[in-house]
Amino acid sequence: MSGKILFETWRCACGKTVSGVRSAALIERCRIREVVADPVSGLYREIRTDGDAAWAVCTFGEGRAVYTETLGIENGIPCVTHTLEFQTGRMDARSRELIAATTAASLCGIVAVVTAAEGHSFVVGYSEELGDERPLRLVSATGTTGKKPADLSGETVTLRSCDTSKARLYDGSPL
Repeated sequence: MSGKILFETWRCACGKTVSGVRSAALIERCRIREVVADPVSGLYREIRTDGDAAWAVCTFGEGRAVYTETLGIENGIPCVTHTLEFQTGRMDARSRELIAATTAASLCGIVAVVTAAEGHSFVVGYSEELGDERPLRLVSATGTTGKKPADLSGETVTLRSCDTSKARLYDGSPL
């Protein structure tokens, strides 16, 4: 392996380390017409959808969402598990509607543009190799009121997909 691999710790202007997910734009995979990649950089530049399709954009407070990729080899084939996990503010009518909509969208499958706290975005649930054949799907939605005042209350939603490659960066227009 040649070249340098640089691991950076991201910090905001106040000097605090930044991590996690800032936002996620979600859409049913059946609403995606085409994902356009830059031929030189390989970055996704544009995601074309049906004319009336709307992205559901979720923004998250600090510590409320995380995106992970886990690479493994299964039967000699690379397998990347993509997981998006986020928490709602509390268990209420709004979180109930969110869970119902996520469940319904998961039947078709979900493609997401996940924006990390440090600012870069990934396309998850779509890949060059498999297209939209491995979208995100709802794995679980767990609600809790918490036991102590310091406990987080609300719903924890987990979406997951398995693919043969890591998520590509998205460098297109905001969704």
